[in-house]
Amino acid sequence: YYAGVNQFTGSSFTGSGVVAYERDAMLAGQPARQVIFDLETSNPNAFTPMPADIDGIFLPPTGMPGLFVTADNPGELNLWHFDVDWDNTDNSSFTLANTLSVSAYSGAVCGFNRDCIEQPNEQNLDAIGGRMMFRLAYRNLGGSENKLIANHTVIGSTSDNDIAGVRWYEIDIDDDGFQKTDTNGDLMPINNGTFSLDDGNSRWMGSAAMDAVGNIGVGYSVSGNDLFPSIRFSGRSQSDAANILTVPEI
Repeated sequence: YYAGVNQFTGSSFTGSGVVAYERDAMLAGQPARQVIFDLETSNPNAFTPMPADIDGIFLPPTGMPGLFVTADNPGELNLWHFDVDWDNTDNSSFTLANTLSVSAYSGAVCGFNRDCIEQPNEQNLDAIGGRMMFRLAYRNLGGSENKLIANHTVIGSTSDNDIAGVRWYEIDIDDDGFQKTDTNGDLMPINNGTFSLDDGNSRWMGSAAMDAVGNIGVGYSVSGNDLFPSIRFSGRSQSDAANILTVPEI
């Protein structure tokens, strides 16, 4: 089992960390080991490392490492490998596998002010921008077609930094857990975009996944000055034009 953490002393951020737990021992009710990497020194910009979580009936290829994603710099998405060796835990490693180029965004919704998302009672909500949202969905579509679906909260309006939108990604990875290059040889998600509508409402705290034939669904919270916090969703078919969610918001 894998987990990612953000560490604080009081209100001061002291770096992220990742943990692998010895699943076989846990399931047997035996004393279980854990492998921990504190990223404060080695990767101080890493924030909210999100571990992959499997969907579907097809397991990852044998030997694929644990996969994590972070969004640490605008225009980039980082893919990490957690290789755990339970025979000799000192041989374990947590390494940056790929830095993906993504379309521009800013996670600084309301300038990271936590009193941000409007609702009708004027008690604003936290946008918690700048970090990955649960979950990083992994799906093997059969054979060597491995997918990661990810999302996080970003500024969703070109005219109002207090309006949040959902940035989503579809990432192709090979059997060794590395990002596949596109037709131009670039490291980019096969699809990525920001979902927001020009209605004055914020969409944030998303969760995205893929079904067995490659269609994507994205659920999220929505709220605004005249709209109480609610749940809505959109999505796209596998054959749709790139980088957009085509399903009308429901």
